[in-house]
Amino acid sequence: MATSARLLPLLPLLPLLLLLGQPQAGAQAPGEAVVCAGNACYTAHWGKLSAAEAQLHCSKNGGNLATVRSEEEAQHIQHALTQLLESEAILAARIGKFWIGLQREKGKCLDPSLPLKGFSWLGGGEDTSYTNWNKEVRSSCISKRCVSLLLQLSQPSHASHLSKWSEGPCGSPNSPGSSIEGFVCKFSFKGMCQPLALGGPGRVDYTTPFKATSSSLEAVPFGSAATVVCGAGEHGQEDYFVCREKAPDVFDWGSSGPLCISTQYGCSFNNGGCQQDCFEGGEGSFRCGCRPGFRLLDDLVTCTSRNPCSSSPCRGSATCMPASQGENYTCRCPLGYQLDSSQRDCVDLDECQDSPCPQECVNAPGSFHCECWVGYEPSESGCQDVDECATGHTPCAQHCTNTDGSFYCSCEKGYVLAGEDGTQCQDVDECAETENGLCDSLCLNTQGSFRCGCLPGWELGP
Repeated sequence: MATSARLLPLLPLLPLLLLLGQPQAGAQAPGEAVVCAGNACYTAHWGKLSAAEAQLHCSKNGGNLATVRSEEEAQHIQHALTQLLESEAILAARIGKFWIGLQREKGKCLDPSLPLKGFSWLGGGEDTSYTNWNKEVRSSCISKRCVSLLLQLSQPSHASHLSKWSEGPCGSPNSPGSSIEGFVCKFSFKGMCQPLALGGPGRVDYTTPFKATSSSLEAVPFGSAATVVCGAGEHGQEDYFVCREKAPDVFDWGSSGPLCISTQYGCSFNNGGCQQDCFEGGEGSFRCGCRPGFRLLDDLVTCTSRNPCSSSPCRGSATCMPASQGENYTCRCPLGYQLDSSQRDCVDLDECQDSPCPQECVNAPGSFHCECWVGYEPSESGCQDVDECATGHTPCAQHCTNTDGSFYCSCEKGYVLAGEDGTQCQDVDECAETENGLCDSLCLNTQGSFRCGCLPGWELGP
């Protein structure tokens, strides 16, 4: 007779289950497909919606239209689209388009020098290098443009033939766009649980935080609920579990040992629910074990490498370094980076905080460089003053005086500084300054000076 492993208290889980909705039997809800891998889940949906309507559908459940930042991510999305095609019989061979989260706003023009051509992801970022454009992008900047995946409907889809990107109008509520058949959402999580292991006949239905239901997830996102029904019938006893964070970056269901274990089957059913080795004892009992180099985790089902770095606990550019003894490790960063607060990922080290430059310090990812202020130029000792007056092309019309980091212009007697930059000299019209009383009768201005004259019958005095 089948027995379940552990019955968790139901009351603490009721609010979550009511929030997520009751799990349904079967693979997943009609009209959608779910694939979870790494720290993200991807859902593919049928629906003739505009890009804005599709994004609203994703965001209501906590996600965005999907990003495709790498070939690996493209393969996960292709897997979801393949599942979607298999869920519905499509008779007519035609091209279908599925929205993803790559868009370019009205007024932002095409940039052929960039891989994304001036488009950016709704989830943030314009600097991804992976692309899979169907053809050269030539659109103008007078209207908003959105990107979709081209998919040959009614034909099997393979990871080796990843869907191409097509850009076009974003559609409207009454006119979603030519050949638009659906969309792909992405939901990010802090971690994943392994699927629950069954040691005997039974069924597991998962309900994710984004309200998708499935019985066939290869990884289950943090916060998901699982309903386990043991036995071959439809009315067996139900157990409920929630994927929780047991420790930093460690997620499990809080269950011990395989579920639905059966003395009738022992290790013969699904390897007893064990990930690696299953050892049978007397009277149908059995236990899980691990191969050399691995150890059994607290769930008594899953094995992990004794090398602490085998699970890639360090993220990004951080390198995992095992300790000389035991199962500890440390993460190390390349030059110019330092560990973040989690001690598992690297962030840029701002070298400019230590003022390594004589004048201006400019921080860059993993590095920095020094610059000189205006009026100075780099030298072996740092920055030295530029003598603007000794360059052979003096900026001043008449006299130039160098100062530390700058210069100033001056003029000869009879001239004043002029021009927007104060480098030109302009003659002073002394005769126009009548209040000076320079001449008794006639005054004639000259360049840089003046001279006096007399009316007929008069002569200049000494």
